[in-house]
Amino acid sequence: ASRFAGIDLWAKGPGRINVALPMVDTIERKWGGLCDGGCYDPHRAAIDLGTCWQHVTLKWEDLRQVGYGAPLAFDEKRLASVQFMIDVADSPFDVWLDDVAFVAR
Repeated sequence: ASRFAGIDLWAKGPGRINVALPMVDTIERKWGGLCDGGCYDPHRAAIDLGTCWQHVTLKWEDLRQVGYGAPLAFDEKRLASVQFMIDVADSPFDVWLDDVAFVAR
């Protein structure tokens, strides 16, 4: 992902989603990561959705950790995955995603 500046997508649905981009440093070793403590605090951004499609662009610098894990600077070279998460507080949900892509630099 180091060739890119962020993530681009279209989304709709009542509620909120979190787009999380865990680096190998936030994943426990037993699951293939490099983390030995303070794991599972990926960089993320919350997106409030509505009933109409909305275009969302998230630049790497827009992402933040929640704060319950070891603090790390985001490094797109260490990206392990892209995750779309819904917190319990944002249930029930009906989320639609389309055209997920990386943003060119």
